[in-house]
Amino acid sequence: MKGIGADVYKLKSDADFLSFKGFVRKIMHKETGEEFAVKRLNLIVVDSDEARAQLIEEIDIMCQLDHPNVIRLEEIYASDNIVYLVQELCLGGELFDQLDQQEDYHFSEDKARELVKQILSAVSYLHSQGIVHRDLKLENFLFATKNSNSQLKMIDFGLSKHFKYDDVHCEKVGTPYTVAPEVINGKYDEKCDIWGIGVITYLLLSGDSPFGGCDTEGAEKSLKEIRRGIISGNFQFEPKDIWAEVSQDAKDFISRLLTTDPVTRPTAREVRGLHFLKSEPEEANEDICANCFPLLTPILSKLQKRKNDKFEAK
Repeated sequence: MKGIGADVYKLKSDADFLSFKGFVRKIMHKETGEEFAVKRLNLIVVDSDEARAQLIEEIDIMCQLDHPNVIRLEEIYASDNIVYLVQELCLGGELFDQLDQQEDYHFSEDKARELVKQILSAVSYLHSQGIVHRDLKLENFLFATKNSNSQLKMIDFGLSKHFKYDDVHCEKVGTPYTVAPEVINGKYDEKCDIWGIGVITYLLLSGDSPFGGCDTEGAEKSLKEIRRGIISGNFQFEPKDIWAEVSQDAKDFISRLLTTDPVTRPTAREVRGLHFLKSEPEEANEDICANCFPLLTPILSKLQKRKNDKFEAK
């Protein structure tokens, strides 16, 4: 790597160029041999005070974050015109691409649940730190490795923002297929991220967006139609043959998150308590209790004997 940081890291071959957002290359720490990704930001093209303020906030937010499902910022190098962000390296690809590679273009319910838990964990952490992401979408989650059980990592905090309790935001930002209705209307808070999780869950389970706008071969709906559908909150669980295989808990989960009124939409903490995210079905819990019951029998017998002795003494 030329310039600042060259005494610590070296650039890998040009073949290692990573083609996700921004100018990113793979680098290696000279002493440890550990590989990282470095994102190069050209400050010359940041030509407005608003854009500069957003860039500073993005870097500030990344410095603040430390969570297993959030991309980790390792170091920052800067000159007058260039900023290098040395980040954790993720080689597993985008969640968007992984979804497209699934059989029938959607994940199983168990796998979708596992992924949604990780997404929610990252969002819940952000909110606890007073940060709203504002651009949750499939493309903004990377798999750390190519293993089937790889962790998801939230990336791209270019639209993220600090917030305080009861803050109301007005900037109309985000991606058409995951943007919340209140963002379109220009008055929203951190619950816009919860709507995004609802859309992503729908996508993971079906391969389609509930309101359109995520067609890789061209938009099948106009932007105006998509926005109209989002604001109304009208969506269907279609095609029926795919959703027939999905549990009612999963459908209820999506419906709760895609509530158009953010006041009645659950918080990240409340979402964690919804039935869909329970790790095991009730039947499995009953089996576990049944298996544990023999171990409790001696204790329960002693307790019952103590009660009997007490009553006999009276």
